[in-house]
Amino acid sequence: MSENNKKLVLRVLNSPWANDIKTPVDLSNTDKFYPVYKSFDNNFIHLKGETINTATTKDNKLVINKVNGEDIEVDLLNIEGTGDTYTSAFSIPTVKTVGGIPSSTPIEDLTGKTISEIIDLMLFPTQTPSHNGPSTGLVLNGLGTIYQIGQEFSITLNTSASGGGWSPSTYPGGVTQPSTYAGNVTNAVITYNGGGTSTVDGGNLTLSGDYGISDPIDGNYRVVAGNNSWSLTTTFAAGEDAFDSKGDTMVGSGYPGGVKTASDSFQGTYPVYVVNQDGSFKTLPLMLLTTNPVLITIDFEGTASDAANFEFRIPKAFGTPTNIVQKDYQGIWGDVNLLNNRWKLNTITIDTEYDTNVEYHQFKWDDSQGKIGPSEFKVTI
Repeated sequence: MSENNKKLVLRVLNSPWANDIKTPVDLSNTDKFYPVYKSFDNNFIHLKGETINTATTKDNKLVINKVNGEDIEVDLLNIEGTGDTYTSAFSIPTVKTVGGIPSSTPIEDLTGKTISEIIDLMLFPTQTPSHNGPSTGLVLNGLGTIYQIGQEFSITLNTSASGGGWSPSTYPGGVTQPSTYAGNVTNAVITYNGGGTSTVDGGNLTLSGDYGISDPIDGNYRVVAGNNSWSLTTTFAAGEDAFDSKGDTMVGSGYPGGVKTASDSFQGTYPVYVVNQDGSFKTLPLMLLTTNPVLITIDFEGTASDAANFEFRIPKAFGTPTNIVQKDYQGIWGDVNLLNNRWKLNTITIDTEYDTNVEYHQFKWDDSQGKIGPSEFKVTI
């Protein structure tokens, strides 16, 4: 080393480079260095501004022994150069989104970052999880969708609740989301919305754990006309905030707290009756009180000597009939209204299987105008 240019040059003997091409490095971890340089191929390290006695390498570190007895260590794996930082010639925000750097990013947010940091921002943008839930559920256990009015049975109302969750639940580097989106259930109430009475109507249900809700039972419910419905209102506490892929808290991302509802129901109706050849009546599959039109099939020969008079009965709760047409042998519905013509309309009161004194429309074929064979009819209400 010369006195005028105190510089230690460390060079690998088999370097393929002929010239000492150097880039500036900022060793800001010590105020004892003036600018330090390293070469593009990592074969050169140049140190200026200190009087060096010896220098050795150990465990990927350069140990510099100064003449005054002090030692300085340089981590050769993490050394960065001042020339590796980003400096833009522009003063305006970015104009396009590139990977994780959105458009309109202030240039000040990028200035001073290392080239590696800029590339990471582009290739590995910060990710945020999505959420689902919370939710609650109500099921009338084992029941169908339609029953006869007046029928009685026990109903178990099965409840459920979930706090939802975050997806993905984890990110590389140990970032783990809260186990649920919402907090725990704080209250649950079932309300009866039918036209009858139910022992399950109001009152707070019993809670267990974070999301457990008791399953109440109405032991002797009687079906009423139309909608027989129950609804569950479940209240959830606020949830914890989630984290982005960098581990930063997403403030305000947790469920704010609130209620979720669920319901289940079935319909109550009266049956439609159609005469059999022997004069008894069969019950058609149950249909809603709002069914329109009503399709009737009489499947026996009306001209037979022992055949009963064609007849069918529709509950008055369905509404007032206005038109009856017959399907011809080609399967086409006719356009002649047979109501109060071939079909005579009366009102009768009968007992159903589960109710008494129910008013029905009675439709009877006028045999005086001729008997017919098996036929299909469409009744418009």
